[in-house]
Amino acid sequence: MKTTVHRPLLLLALFTGACASAGVAGQRFRAEALPRVAFDLKCPEEQVRLQVLRDTSEGQVAGTENPEGSIVGVEGCGQRATYVFINRGWVMNGPLRTPAK
Repeated sequence: MKTTVHRPLLLLALFTGACASAGVAGQRFRAEALPRVAFDLKCPEEQVRLQVLRDTSEGQVAGTENPEGSIVGVEGCGQRATYVFINRGWVMNGPLRTPAK
């Protein structure tokens, strides 16, 4: 018996798992800031990698999380940047950089 894996479902499961492991700050960043990051880096969204550096919403009551002060690092297409959540939005925190090799 041959088992088939449907790629769209597999990709959805991987994406959902990545969001869940990133916590509230990572989930909100993906939902709210990823198009802006792709524009800033001049890089397609699917090539952008993110790393939550600080998630200030950990331990808050579910549904009322406020990631104020959370920091997310992004990298894609040979550039890096950090974003911080300030006043209900994600803002680039410094200039774009080229990753060290």
